[in-house]
Amino acid sequence: MDFHSTDQRCREDRRRTGNLPVISGDDASFAPLCATPLRRLGEPYGHIDLRPCPLVRYVLTLAIINFVREQGMPIVWTQSDHSAPFGGVMLKKFPTIQEDKYLWKDQPSFELYDKMLQPKEGEYRVVKHKYDAFFETDLDSILRNNRIKTIIIVGTATNVCCESTARSGFFRDYQVAFPSDCNASFDEGMHQASLKTIDMFFGRVMTSEELLEEMRNELGRNDRVAAE
Repeated sequence: MDFHSTDQRCREDRRRTGNLPVISGDDASFAPLCATPLRRLGEPYGHIDLRPCPLVRYVLTLAIINFVREQGMPIVWTQSDHSAPFGGVMLKKFPTIQEDKYLWKDQPSFELYDKMLQPKEGEYRVVKHKYDAFFETDLDSILRNNRIKTIIIVGTATNVCCESTARSGFFRDYQVAFPSDCNASFDEGMHQASLKTIDMFFGRVMTSEELLEEMRNELGRNDRVAAE
């Protein structure tokens, strides 16, 4: 998969729609948001098989998380609890969630994958019952109390939890940064369609390398302004 060719198409679409970069000016307040933590890449994941998701995307996500930790920025981890009655109609659409109690609180599938990066003390955890991490959770309050303007969304699946959260964040007037190589899906066509939709209407799609470079530049600019 050529991530750069995808981002080039997104940049061309952005010029046509007038979608400006979200990380600029006085908006250097970032919060990485793991819309659904990359907890089972390379393994079956309940009713959906995430094994096609390339593990390299998790490695690139580590670079972003480690960078923001160094800067003392807030990180929000999410966990999905689709147990009854919270799962609602999702339990009808995906009966295996109901039958196997998959992604139910207090079940092994609810826990973060222990072979991957774990939240540190002081980092936030949000339990969500739907795909959207904002829906009926404390996420909006956490972000606003930390004066966050830009959210960085990473996780799985691109076209489900991650896109749902990106849309919801945009509707709440957050600027959305969506690293193309730090989000993954079980279907490459759906992944590509979501990237194009998000970049055109709900945020900005870029590579993790481009995101880190822009963050470093913006933080450096703020340091220079503060020193004057």
